Amino acid sequence: MSRIIQLDEHLSNLIAAGEVVERVSSVVKELVENSLDAKSTNISIELVDSGIREIKVIDDGMGMDKEDIHLSFLRHATSKIKNQYDLFRINTLGFRGEAIPSIASVSDLVIKSNPGDIGYYVHLRANKILDEGIISLNKGTEITVSNLFFNTPARLKYLKNENVELANVCEVVDKLAISNPNVRFKLTNNKKVLLQTNGNNDMKSIIGNIYGVESIKNMIEVTGEKNGIKVKCFLAQPTVNKSRKSAITLIVNGRDVKNYGIMNSIIEGYDTYIPVGRYPLAVVFVNLDPLLIDVNVHPTKKEIRVSSEDLVKGLITKTIKDALYKSRLIPEIKIKKEEEMFINSEKEIKYEDKITENLSYEKQSFLEEEIDTLEKRIPYMEYIGQYAGTYLLFQNENGLYLMDQHAAAERIRYEKYIEALSNPTKVSQDLLVPAIIEVTKNEKIFIQKNNEELKNIGLVLEDAGDNNLYLRSVPVWFIGNSIEITEEMIKCIVESNTIDIKSIRDELAKRISCKGAIKANRNVEATEANDLLKQLSECKNPFTCPHGRPVIINISQNEIEKLFLRIM
Repeated sequence: MSRIIQLDEHLSNLIAAGEVVERVSSVVKELVENSLDAKSTNISIELVDSGIREIKVIDDGMGMDKEDIHLSFLRHATSKIKNQYDLFRINTLGFRGEAIPSIASVSDLVIKSNPGDIGYYVHLRANKILDEGIISLNKGTEITVSNLFFNTPARLKYLKNENVELANVCEVVDKLAISNPNVRFKLTNNKKVLLQTNGNNDMKSIIGNIYGVESIKNMIEVTGEKNGIKVKCFLAQPTVNKSRKSAITLIVNGRDVKNYGIMNSIIEGYDTYIPVGRYPLAVVFVNLDPLLIDVNVHPTKKEIRVSSEDLVKGLITKTIKDALYKSRLIPEIKIKKEEEMFINSEKEIKYEDKITENLSYEKQSFLEEEIDTLEKRIPYMEYIGQYAGTYLLFQNENGLYLMDQHAAAERIRYEKYIEALSNPTKVSQDLLVPAIIEVTKNEKIFIQKNNEELKNIGLVLEDAGDNNLYLRSVPVWFIGNSIEITEEMIKCIVESNTIDIKSIRDELAKRISCKGAIKANRNVEATEANDLLKQLSECKNPFTCPHGRPVIINISQNEIEKLFLRIM
C-alpha cells in the first residue's frame, strides 16, 4: 500500500493558511492588497475587538460577478497572472491565489461583490458554502471575516492580546497607506477612527498623519536615478529618530517590502547623523524593471530579492547622504509654555517619543554649488564664552549657539581618521623612546600572528615579555597620544578578528577619534574656540559627533525674548 497520499482540499487550505494567515494583520494585509489590485480608490477597514472578533474590508474597486466569486475560493485561482512570463513581471500585490481560500478555511467569511450591474454574496464557514444569492450593493467588494481560527484552536491561542494585534494591524495599514497615497484609507476599531487619509497624493500629509506633525517639519524630499533605477526619498530630520527599524518604509514598485541589504543602505545614508542604536524615519520609493525583482520568495510576499541589489543600495545611500549634506542641520531649541512643561507622572514617557520633542532645524538648505562657501553650512558666529567648562557659546543675528567642545573635536578627528583609514599606507614614524603597552594574552597572540600585516600599515610592535609589547613605530596619520590610539586599535582589530583596516575603519575611527579630543570640563581660550569652529566648518558633517549626538544647537533670539516676556 502506498504511503504517499494526496491531501484533500480542506487540509491543503489549512496548511496554506498556516503560511499566509498568521494573525489578524495577515488577514487585513491580504484583503486590502486585493482591494488595491482591484483599482479601488476608497478602502475602509473596520475591526471589532482589534479584528479578533471581526474584520470587514470595504472597497469601491472593480468587483466580481457570481462566477468570479466562486473561483476566488479555489486555491491558485487568480486574475493576476496568465502564464510563466507574467510570473517574472509581477505588477500586482497579490498573485498567488491563496489568500481567500486560506482565510476562508479558518474563519466564518462573507464576501459580497458587484462588478457594476448585479450584486452577489457567498457565505462560507471553514471554506464550505452555507448560503449565497443576489443582493443590493454598490460597485465594489465587501468581505467580512469573523471568528478567526475558530477551527484551529492551536493557532487561536497564539494570537496576542487585543492591543498587540491592533498595533500590528495599524502598522500594516500605515505602510499600505504610505505605499498608495492616491487611495483614501479609513481604519476603525470598535467604531473609533485610528487612521484616515484623503488620497490626494500628499505624502508628507500621510507621514504626518501616521508619525505626528514633528516628523514632517523641514522634511527632506529628494530623488535619484541611475541605470534606469529611480529612487524617491522622504527623509525626516535626523533628530526624529526611533528605537526600531519599523519607522523605515521601503517601497519597491509599489510594494511595501523587507530587504535586509537595502534597508541597511538607508541607515548607512544617515551615517553619523543619528545616535548609535537609533534609526531614521524615512520613506524610500524604488522603481525598477520588474524582471530584476523576485517577489515570489515568501508566501506573504513581504520579502524580495533584487538582482541589481548593490546598484540599488549604492544609489539610495548616495542620494540620502547628498541630501543631508546639502542641509543645515543645527537643532533649534523651542521653549515650551509653562503649562506645557508639566508631565503626568502616571504616564510612561518613552525616550524615543521625548528625545526630539523640543528640537527642530534651521530652515535653510543649499544647492550643491552653493556649498563651496563653507560658512553657509556653519554660519558666521562670534565667540562669547564658555559654559560649565564644556559648552562654547557663540552668537549671531539668529540668536545664541552652544557647541559641545568634546563632540566638535571628536567630529574633526573622526573625519581625518576616516580619510586616513580609507587608504592606509606603510609610511610610519619612529618613537624616540619605545613605549610599553600592556595587552591581554589573547591580544598578544593575535598581534604576534599578524605582525607583518601590522607593519604594512606602519604599526611596529615587538615582544616585551609577559603581557607587554614595545611600541616602536606608528602610522604618520596618528593624531595625539600614540599609546592610547594604539591600545584602541589593538582592541578593535582583535574584537573584529580582522587585520583588514578598511573593513573596520568606521568603528576604528570612532574609537580613536574620542582619544585625545578636547574633554568636558576643560577651559578653552577664545583662539582655540575659534580654531575649533573653523575646523568644524571644513567637515563634511559638522552637525553631529561620530555617534550621532548634536555638536551645535541654537536658541533663536525670538525664543530668548519669549523667556523674558518681551514678546508673547
